[in-house]
Amino acid sequence: MTKGEKLMKKMTMERVSVLTVQYQQYSWEYMLDSFEKIGVKNIEMWPGEPHYCRLDYTSSGEAARRIREMKKQLDDRGIKVIMYTPETLAYPFNPAGKGDAYRNRTIDWFKWAMEDAQEFGCHNLFCNSGWGLHDEPREEAWKRAVDSFQKIAAHAKTQGITMSLEQLQPYESNLVQSARDMQKMIADVGMDNFGCCVDMGAMAVAGDTLEDFYNVLADDVVNHVHFCDANHEILGARGLPLESYIHTLEEHNYNGYLCLEIYDSMYLDCAHRAFEESYDWLRKRLPEA
Repeated sequence: MTKGEKLMKKMTMERVSVLTVQYQQYSWEYMLDSFEKIGVKNIEMWPGEPHYCRLDYTSSGEAARRIREMKKQLDDRGIKVIMYTPETLAYPFNPAGKGDAYRNRTIDWFKWAMEDAQEFGCHNLFCNSGWGLHDEPREEAWKRAVDSFQKIAAHAKTQGITMSLEQLQPYESNLVQSARDMQKMIADVGMDNFGCCVDMGAMAVAGDTLEDFYNVLADDVVNHVHFCDANHEILGARGLPLESYIHTLEEHNYNGYLCLEIYDSMYLDCAHRAFEESYDWLRKRLPEA
């Protein structure tokens, strides 16, 4: 290998994971059985009903006891939590929310999520920018989001936690939607444990490419990927150049996970099939190890 030449990191099935939110209308046990049948070994944990919601527990100790039970079930199946994703896209949480009580509640929610993540043996925390009011200057909501994330990321750093910020679609947020927005938010927050998750669905809507993200961010700042076809549909359903995306990630020595975010109401009654078909698509293209 010549000087300056990179050793390309090949993607394998060992680095595929699943975002659990699509199973929100199934029991925890059904989801685990589904993952075992598919061969899922890594998950991005969305902590919500009916599986686990921190709001159901009156103390950190009580919550931790429940998580330890859940982690044992995961361990027994050889499944690990590689990312923890608290719900912050919907009320009553919003990093850019207007009003101190609104934002402080959100910051506290993230701190609880850090406690929970570590009980699951995970040191990666997911976030999105939230949204600002449409009848106020966008810059005001942006400043609030930056301030929130500086506080959250600073606390995360004391816990040894790395964060991943995802860009959103216009109907979800008026803040971080594009590669350029991502670059500015990460720069404004200015914390070295605050990185980027590229969402393929939102990327396509914004008209960006993966290279656009790597052109404005250092390779190691892209630390997570939500992998899906357009509209967060199953792989191969909508014609996005998914194989090209994988090759681009390899060229930039991406060392995170391909997390399947198959998330659409059309799959609520067939979550197992949706992930099984997406795993089959990947197994035809990626080595096992």
